[in-house]
Amino acid sequence: MVVDEVSFSFIKDNVTVREDHNGGQWVGIWRLILLKDPPYDEPRRNGKSSKDLNPQIIPSSTRGKHTFAIAQHKHHHSIYEEADACKRRKRYARPLIDLHMKIYRYEGMEPWNVPEGAVIVREHTAMSNLFSCLWFNEVNLFTPRDQLSFASCVQARRFI
Repeated sequence: MVVDEVSFSFIKDNVTVREDHNGGQWVGIWRLILLKDPPYDEPRRNGKSSKDLNPQIIPSSTRGKHTFAIAQHKHHHSIYEEADACKRRKRYARPLIDLHMKIYRYEGMEPWNVPEGAVIVREHTAMSNLFSCLWFNEVNLFTPRDQLSFASCVQARRFI
């Protein structure tokens, strides 16, 4: 789990953190990795940078047979449904989510399945690294709601 310095201090003060023989710090099954000098002031965007750009931050973090694996969202089956849910739950500024979806509709974006991006499993290939960088750029350009940008990268960039 990649965390900023404030979160790292909070976790160490409030949860039992164990240290392994290599100096790694663990909370249960999660290894804590300190993100020093986060690129953004907004915690949501910093959280996305560690997930979407993990080959640059954690080069050997994933293994598996598939090039890219991500779970489907359990409730929403369309990026437009997810956008409405984000607005209802006040997950991000409504006008920015509206603008984000307006641009996707204008570009002809189909109501694509919404991913659940908490865990991403992928092989470290040039194509998957490119996809992650493009996805991160899309998240950075619009809103930090990465579920909304995933479909754009898959469809518009022909990664399917």
